[in-house]
Amino acid sequence: MSDDPNVYIYSGPLIQLCARALLLLLITFLLLVPVGICNIISTISIRILVVIGCTITYLLVLSVLTKSRTMELILAGATFVNSFFLRFPTRRDS
Repeated sequence: MSDDPNVYIYSGPLIQLCARALLLLLITFLLLVPVGICNIISTISIRILVVIGCTITYLLVLSVLTKSRTMELILAGATFVNSFFLRFPTRRDS
């Protein structure tokens, strides 16, 4: 905080609301990006690499931007990957 009496730093609920809204948009984007990419790609090995990369990015964002404990991050990663593969089963190339 500043010691200068001419500086006012707003710390009300509007800042928290905006921060949560931005975090929600970022997490939603990170969750939907691999879905779009994997719908375009048909090679299973590349799809797995996309999921691994997006999972790592997702967990990094969660760990940096939120006050997550290690167990919460493990559960978030497992849930992300599990729900992704259940929703989008691998396609077999003809």
